[in-house]
Amino acid sequence: MNKRITLIIITVILLMVSLAGCTSPELERHITREEHAELVATQKVYKAKVRAITSDRSKADDSYEGAPEIRTIKFLTEITDGKYKGVLMNARQTLDPTDGYRLNPVKVGDQVFLQPYYDDHDRPIGEMADYMRSSPLIYMALVFAIALLVFSRTKGLRSLVALIITCLAVFYIFVPMVIGGTNPMLAAALVCTIITISTLVIVYGFKIKTLSAGIGCLIGILVAAGVAALFGLFLHITGILDQETIMLVFNCELDMKGLLFAAIIIGALGATMDVAISIASSLEEIIAKVETPLSRGEIIRSGMKIGGDIMGTMTNTLILAYVGSALPAILLLAISEKQPEYAISWEKISTEILRALAGSIGLICVVPATALVTALLHGRGRKKIKATKVQNSQTDEDDAIELETEPDA
Repeated sequence: MNKRITLIIITVILLMVSLAGCTSPELERHITREEHAELVATQKVYKAKVRAITSDRSKADDSYEGAPEIRTIKFLTEITDGKYKGVLMNARQTLDPTDGYRLNPVKVGDQVFLQPYYDDHDRPIGEMADYMRSSPLIYMALVFAIALLVFSRTKGLRSLVALIITCLAVFYIFVPMVIGGTNPMLAAALVCTIITISTLVIVYGFKIKTLSAGIGCLIGILVAAGVAALFGLFLHITGILDQETIMLVFNCELDMKGLLFAAIIIGALGATMDVAISIASSLEEIIAKVETPLSRGEIIRSGMKIGGDIMGTMTNTLILAYVGSALPAILLLAISEKQPEYAISWEKISTEILRALAGSIGLICVVPATALVTALLHGRGRKKIKATKVQNSQTDEDDAIELETEPDA
């Protein structure tokens, strides 16, 4: 009995010692001034987790009458990456209603990015730069991939491979080319060609409908690019629309007008590819099922009817996609007291209208282009089918004659 009591006491003491060790200053320590100076010198942002809120105060700016209150939240964080992972750092978040870029107030447990800084009293502190949003986005991407594989299986796996190639083409081909000084429209044309060929071939294989859809899609993209470039001249578009584009101009000296047109081309690619493969696949199915070979004119007319039904909703889909991305500009237009014609002439509004209309015109041109290319590519196949059917018919007639002339046993 005494041994059991002694063992329990020893166990309790060891647990108390281990708990005391976990909360000791040796394991949880604040960052030193020298370490903070090293972080400042690197000019990087660091990942951190909010451990506790230490103060939350609001104060009006006395510089002018009627100034809004500026809210300052001070909190304790734990650095979660880099050389000083696990070290504690005091941080602050300033919420200024007059600032165009606003963040939600921090809470305990939030994952944030900190910019090493010094406060007004020259004390080391971390200035909150933004929330860390990578983890939720990764989880969302995993949900998307799993759902695609569950419902589409093999074709879903092919679609994921094509999507990965698309992302690689944009980030590792288009972006380096543009930064290196290549004309953005030429870079976009190259990337769109790579994306179109790789996506259609991976998802649908080497078939006539794949070639028809690819050619029709590229024709539609070229039309969209031409329309955007032509009307961009008439609209006096500069491509400098927001803070991001201004920073690009000063830091990289990029061709912002060409970058805008490149964005129009890449943005319209998905919808044009969808319409092209829908028409090419439908026409190939019709050609394969009918007993009498179709003429080129019949194939084109069928493609136009199918395309007309698709365009009834696809153009609306494309316009709604652009409207969704331009809702702030639309709301700004609605509350503006300026003349409607003047408000529409703002470059931000005009650019969104140009983006939507150029993409839609290119999308419309995909229909006749894909139908025409499908009819031309199936021309030789139609002759072969007809010759095969004639040959089979002749063989059946010969077999029938042999059966009639065969003497009875």
